Amino acid sequence: MAKERVDVLAYKQGLFDTREQAKRGVMAGLVVAVINGERFDKPGEKIDEATELKLKGEKLKYVSRGGLKLEKALNQFGLSVEGKIAIDIGASTGGFTDVMLQNGASQVFSVDVGTNQLAWKLRNDPRVVSMEQFNFRYAEPDDFEATPSFASIDVSFISLDLILPALHRILAGNGQVVALVKPQFEAGREQIGKNGIIKDPKIHFAVLEKVAAFAGTHGFAVMGVDYSPIQGGHGNIEFLMYLEKKKRKQSQLQSSWRLLWSWHTRNLNMKSKNIRLEKIRRFIRDHEVGTQEEIVEHLKEEGISATQATVSRDIKELGIVKRPLKDMTYVYELPRKHHQGIGMIESNILSHRRMGEYVNFTMVPGTAPLVKRRLREIYKEHIFSIVADDDTILLIAYSAPEAENILKSIFGW
Repeated sequence: MAKERVDVLAYKQGLFDTREQAKRGVMAGLVVAVINGERFDKPGEKIDEATELKLKGEKLKYVSRGGLKLEKALNQFGLSVEGKIAIDIGASTGGFTDVMLQNGASQVFSVDVGTNQLAWKLRNDPRVVSMEQFNFRYAEPDDFEATPSFASIDVSFISLDLILPALHRILAGNGQVVALVKPQFEAGREQIGKNGIIKDPKIHFAVLEKVAAFAGTHGFAVMGVDYSPIQGGHGNIEFLMYLEKKKRKQSQLQSSWRLLWSWHTRNLNMKSKNIRLEKIRRFIRDHEVGTQEEIVEHLKEEGISATQATVSRDIKELGIVKRPLKDMTYVYELPRKHHQGIGMIESNILSHRRMGEYVNFTMVPGTAPLVKRRLREIYKEHIFSIVADDDTILLIAYSAPEAENILKSIFGW
């Protein structure tokens, strides 16, 4: 099994916003293993790249952080597993299985070619049928005591081409599937870059087209596509694909292609937006800019067309604030650290006070709304309520210990 530095792995798994933050976090003893709580304090230590990490004191929703992938798919595609019999193909520690159970699945077949990986609490759950050392590509209906109507697929080192035909034999009519599409295991060898990384969006789209076409000729309709919220090994972008089992016609195959193209076009537009945001950020960082008109003109010089209304929305999204000058005029200014996570939160806090589950933050003027959004994103499982004005935030946690843990996470205590 390949190994990776602890700080690099912590960064790739989204625990920190930068490699430098990850290095400091590891040295501070903030990073532990999900399975056994082992603490890592040497950034350069190399560990199994399959090791799931978390921040010390962090409460994970599921037995594996990978469960967040299926959670997003259920929410994004409007799917329900309530009362359904389901199958988790490539279960590993059981993150997807846990999501299904927490969302009301009546039974889950947890299938994996490995052994002794499924989390102990899932092994002992009467709703779970653990099927270890089971190669699903050879699966038959008789292997299962009941017919699943929902399936998830998260497999590595094998193409979905080898999984979908077997799944079609087993899944109930009109059954639903959430498949994780991993370009590094679907693309041709000549398309895969150094260390197995694929960065080219054209290859990503070609892979999605390939999987959709194969699924269509094997009795599945593509109903939706989105990004996985967690990157794969070595930082590869992966995708969530929602399929339904049904008889296909050529017109339906064309519909699947149109769905993919529409999704791809939207994301190209998002890429253009990200370029525009970065141009604005750098312009404000390097110049004294006092009006939106100046930004619009600068973008025009850079070959980017944008209205003042668009720039106004971009300024809000970037968390840009107005700083007063001695002559009573104002210039735009970026938050003190333009990081999008814990580092950004900490850098904009001037002071704080805690009383039980209540925490009051005094912020750099103008940054409170942006920091409020980041706090809610990162600590949503621990926050009962949060309100903000221009320079203060009132956070109410579900309990006093959770409020304290939030502060420990922010300040690295």
